[in-house]
Amino acid sequence: MRRSGRRSFPASPAVLTVCAGLLLAVLPLIAPASAAGAAASRPAPAGHPGENLLRDSGAQTGAASVQGWDSVTIPDWTIVRGLPTVVRYGTAGFPAAYGSFPAARGGQLFAGGLGGTAVLRQVIQLRPAGGRLAPGTRFALSAWLGGTGSSHASLTVRFRSAAGRVIGTASIGPVGLVGSLGHRRLARRAKSGSVPSAAVSAQIDLRLATSLRGADGGNSPFVGYDKAVADALRFSVSAPVAMPAPVRPPAARVPRYQHVFLFYFENQDFRSIIGNTKQAPYLNSLLPKASLLTNLYAEAHPSDANYLALAGGSAFGLAPTDPLEINPHYTIHAPDIADLITGAHKTWKSYLQSANGPCDDTVHNQYWDDDLPFLYFADIRNRPAYCSAHVQPLEALPTDLARAATTPNFAWIGADDCFDMEGCGIRAGDSFLASELRAIVRSPAWRTQRSLAIITFDEDNYDDPHPPQRVPTIVLASSGVRSGYTSTVRYTHYSLLRTIEAALGLRTLTANDRYAQPVNDIFTRARSHWPAGSAPPAGRTSRDLSPAARSAPHRLAGAVRPGPAGTGRAEAGSDRAGPARTASGRAGPGRVAFVANSQPGSVTPVDLRTHRAGKAIKVGADPVAVVAAPDGRTVYVASAGAGTVTPINAVTRRARRPIRTGADPRAIAITPDGRTLYVANSGSGTVTPISTRTNRAGRPIRVGKNPRAIVMAPGGKLALVLDWGSGQVTPINTGSGRAGRPIRVGGYPFAAAFGPGGRLAYVANFGFDTVTPVNLKTGRAAHPIRVGGGPDSLAVSKDGSTVFVVNGNSESVTVIAARAGRVVRTIKVGYSPSAIALSGSGGTGYVVNTISGTVSRFAARTGRTTAPLNVGAYSYPTAMTVDRSLGVAAVLDTYGGQLSLISLTTGHVVAPITVGAFPVAVAFAR
Repeated sequence: MRRSGRRSFPASPAVLTVCAGLLLAVLPLIAPASAAGAAASRPAPAGHPGENLLRDSGAQTGAASVQGWDSVTIPDWTIVRGLPTVVRYGTAGFPAAYGSFPAARGGQLFAGGLGGTAVLRQVIQLRPAGGRLAPGTRFALSAWLGGTGSSHASLTVRFRSAAGRVIGTASIGPVGLVGSLGHRRLARRAKSGSVPSAAVSAQIDLRLATSLRGADGGNSPFVGYDKAVADALRFSVSAPVAMPAPVRPPAARVPRYQHVFLFYFENQDFRSIIGNTKQAPYLNSLLPKASLLTNLYAEAHPSDANYLALAGGSAFGLAPTDPLEINPHYTIHAPDIADLITGAHKTWKSYLQSANGPCDDTVHNQYWDDDLPFLYFADIRNRPAYCSAHVQPLEALPTDLARAATTPNFAWIGADDCFDMEGCGIRAGDSFLASELRAIVRSPAWRTQRSLAIITFDEDNYDDPHPPQRVPTIVLASSGVRSGYTSTVRYTHYSLLRTIEAALGLRTLTANDRYAQPVNDIFTRARSHWPAGSAPPAGRTSRDLSPAARSAPHRLAGAVRPGPAGTGRAEAGSDRAGPARTASGRAGPGRVAFVANSQPGSVTPVDLRTHRAGKAIKVGADPVAVVAAPDGRTVYVASAGAGTVTPINAVTRRARRPIRTGADPRAIAITPDGRTLYVANSGSGTVTPISTRTNRAGRPIRVGKNPRAIVMAPGGKLALVLDWGSGQVTPINTGSGRAGRPIRVGGYPFAAAFGPGGRLAYVANFGFDTVTPVNLKTGRAAHPIRVGGGPDSLAVSKDGSTVFVVNGNSESVTVIAARAGRVVRTIKVGYSPSAIALSGSGGTGYVVNTISGTVSRFAARTGRTTAPLNVGAYSYPTAMTVDRSLGVAAVLDTYGGQLSLISLTTGHVVAPITVGAFPVAVAFAR
């Protein structure tokens, strides 16, 4: 470690190594914040003339960014502007650890960061023991500075009088490129002079400036990064003045809470949310009851580094590609907040909307596994049982909230990519917050215990706002948080992590949260529930909410509980598998593909001969499932957001009057004779039968909890409903319209397929990693068969001898010999497989790999694979169904907004056809 006191020469490498090791060993043992605060209040000793008065003058105390793309906590420096960071010598694009002082292996230096020009500040008091500086007192200012052709660094001192007026200024720099871009160095600059006799303080500003204008965009780490650097800053005076207190973690004055609830939304600027009562009425209605943080900043672009900052105290060198989205095996070997909570004998859970089941490590439709950070950490994702117990679907939250004893001490609540305000806009996220937070506020944990809720965002909206990366954050509690209060203190996600740690009585994880400023000023002055030795905040740095903010509406009119955006995968028959497959036993003539587009609430017809898309047909909000009548003349679309089914004339392509169903319809099936439609309503635990002759809904049929899929048996005498939330299947007799006795199968049944004749069904249980054979004649389930992780799709061969199971969490297909009930083979496929179909002859299997953007092909008899078909990187295909008459498989590229057609004869992929935003289901008709 370099020294910046009286000695200005560099330490030897051996000393650097020893000191660095001692620092790492001592940091975890630093006294609690309350003790640190008490120590800081003691009178500072007088220093020797010429001693460096700057704290953390070489950026050595805090953490460093691994790649320089994220901001970090910089102890004892006030951030006035930008998103400065700290890097190590030798980090790519920065000066290497060679040459003269201060460059040293393991050494750290200040860097500008991705937020444009950055300014860091310290204020030093210049009052000696005698009260005033002696006339003729001298100062010395020096630093090692550097930059590039577009960035430069400078250091300025401003002397201020007792009235705060600037009475003297001196600067060194600016310094830009020293050496060459391939061999950058720093240059020493120094200046000395007389201290104005009336000066009582010195304001030191480190300016890391850039002329680039690409800050805060999607490519900011590459084109907008401020690479100005500085190290070994020094300011001294020739008189003995009080030395600044040693660098210590800020005191956390946060009362203890039994529960902390965290909501994490995406990609919105502060001004797009706060005051926007039209699109975010519920969130704004909370302001009179909560504290608003007006100066909180995210650490990086894009999303995931900010998630990790709050969960793990670091960005861990995460690449701007958000690597979990392209490699499900990417892991971080480091402790996280879950480890702290478990170590303190407390409980935690995370809840994510649209998950297929617990520990869902896949990507499908609008579900992303990285929208909760916990699947990044090796000690969670590599322990399936532990992961399943803690990483839960959103539907598990109401059960946990039913009693205070089952409510976790820490709950991270995440919306899917539609309702997180990124995909479907601000209003969708506001309705999600209204539904879930209202349930929390009504819970026993909130009403009878001390509970804290934090609502924040990962990053801003990529539009070069000023200042960049400022995101809205509000905090409310059952007690202890100031109402109608707004804070102007600069905070980060590391501040939120430090506050959560203090609220739950936890230790810290890294130097980032250890030295972050806790959100102290929002808590009330009541002394109950405060940690020993702590005191409530004074709150002198904030102001009250304006009268306009206090008059924000208090209710979200008409808010409905949004359901998950999954399609409710249900495979019917050996050739008709995949998440979009909700059709009956036949494919129809196969001339037009009708594609349901989730976000715009539309259906796009695509001519399979000309490969042209027709005019979009408007249907209800959030269509998630589509089925064609056996005669191919009518298409039925279930809209989860509207609670309706819309019939569409396949010839005229006109929508008819929507039919009201139960809440949150997720899946749909039709009898082979085309007379009755069955709709599984996840939100109401019912199935709605609909007469296709009258287009009228019949009496709802009560089934289990959260029915997410329904499949029609061959012959159509029975429909099997997968009660996802109950771990059971419910048979429905289509003749009588009555539900049979539920059959227990396993955790989170997600997909099913029938054997020949329809007497035997196979149910994939996502939560238990099993497939359960079910004898529908006896109503009994056989012993479950262990398969790979997260089975999410399956198909049965024509002769019923083989079952093919897609394992979404383990990149494989499990082949089961049906008669023996045992696994005979495992076939490796791509990342995050989500759907399977068999060719018309049954000889070839096709598997959609969402993250890989490919379709794997394998021989059904031998399992031998051939080269996968590319359907578009970063398009994230999720659904597939087959048209036998044309020998075509239709693959939906969900994030690409496209339909890809594959010839099952030649394996040729037709150029993608643009449909609508977030296509999630497809059916074929005339």
